[in-house]
Amino acid sequence: MEVEYNGEKMTLGFNAKYLLDVASAMNREKILLELQDPLSPVLLKEEGSEDYKCVVMPMRI
Repeated sequence: MEVEYNGEKMTLGFNAKYLLDVASAMNREKILLELQDPLSPVLLKEEGSEDYKCVVMPMRI
């Protein structure tokens, strides 16, 4: 997975099945992840579209 990120280094963990389910429901090449910190909910949405949004909780690692 290619990532573009600007900010302090952080480590995140997710259930891969949840991310694959979200990605398969989206129709764009790029998926944006909006987050505050490694333990807060993450908003996933398609770049350039507001049609589909999903919230995923990261796992503590």
